Amino acid sequence: MDNIAAPGRRTMACALVVASPDLNVVGLATHYDEIISGCIAAAPQVLVTDVEPQVQPSSPRRLLQAEQK
Repeated sequence: MDNIAAPGRRTMACALVVASPDLNVVGLATHYDEIISGCIAAAPQVLVTDVEPQVQPSSPRRLLQAEQK
């Protein structure tokens, strides 16, 4: 799928999460930097993304920890 369809997919994914009484959407991101800053700010328990990182980190946990320092 191309990037043109991405906003529609995000809307559908959000609707599915919101429909569940046990889940909440705490943020949306359109690019990798927003994912990192959003995770630092919201500290989600689960991350669902269709955004591909610009650079494949060896460990997302290490990257988030480095961003927090």
